[in-house]
Amino acid sequence: MPFTRTFRKITGNTPYEYQKTAMESLCEGKSLIIRAPTGSGKTEVAIIPFIHGLNEILPSQLIYSLPTRTLVESIGERAIKYASFKKLRVAVHHGKRVTSSLFEEDIIVTTIDQTAGAYLSVPLSMPKRWGNIFVGGVASALTVFDEVHTLHPEKGLQTMIAIAMQSAKLGFPTIIMSATLPDVFIERIKERIEKNGGKVEIIDVKEESEIKARKNRKVELINRTDEKLSVETVLKEFERHNKTYCGI
Repeated sequence: MPFTRTFRKITGNTPYEYQKTAMESLCEGKSLIIRAPTGSGKTEVAIIPFIHGLNEILPSQLIYSLPTRTLVESIGERAIKYASFKKLRVAVHHGKRVTSSLFEEDIIVTTIDQTAGAYLSVPLSMPKRWGNIFVGGVASALTVFDEVHTLHPEKGLQTMIAIAMQSAKLGFPTIIMSATLPDVFIERIKERIEKNGGKVEIIDVKEESEIKARKNRKVELINRTDEKLSVETVLKEFERHNKTYCGI
C-alpha cells in the first residue's frame, strides 16, 4: 500500500490490517463506517490518509467532529502532531476555544454542534453574515464523525446523516466511527449514503489480537442495581439500546 510508509513516518507504528483496508477504501473515494474498539487507532485512519493524499485524491480540508470539548482537545493534540509532517494548519475549535474564524484551516477538530452550525449557515460564536463561507467549507470537506454512539438520536445523529448524504451527492466521502454501533444503525446509514450516490465500506473489527491496547485488557463486571443480573435483563437492555437508533 503506497501510504503505509507515510503512516510509519508520521505515527511511528505499522498500521493494523483493518487500518490498511480502511485507508485504502477511503482513498478509493468510499465512505467508511468503522466499528472498532477503543485504542485501536480509528483517529489515525481518518487523519493519516488525508495528510498523505491532500489535494490529490481526497478533499482539501478535513473536519473532524466529536461530541465533547474534552475529546476535541485530546484528538486536536494528536492532529497537530501528525499535521506537522506536512506543515498543515490545524484549528482546535469549540465553544470555549474559538480558534477558527472562517473554518479555513486544513484540519479542523471541533464539536458536533459547531459543525452543525457551520453546515446550517448559522456558525456559533461567529457573525451570521459569514454563514455562507462556513457552509461552503463543510460541504466540500472530508467530514469525520467520531464517538457517534453518544450523539442525540434526534439532533446530533440526524445532522450527521444529513451531512453524510449531502457529501455523497457531491462525491465526497464521510467517515463515521465508534467502538459501539448497533447493526441496524450501520445498515441504515449505509443505505442512505448509497441512495445518494456514495459508496460505503463497513469496517467491523472483531479480532482484537493484533491491537496492542487490547491484548492485556481485563474486564470486571459490577452490578450496581438490586436487580439480579440475568440473560433476560441483558437482552432487554440490548433491545432497548438498539431501538434508540431505529428512528434514523
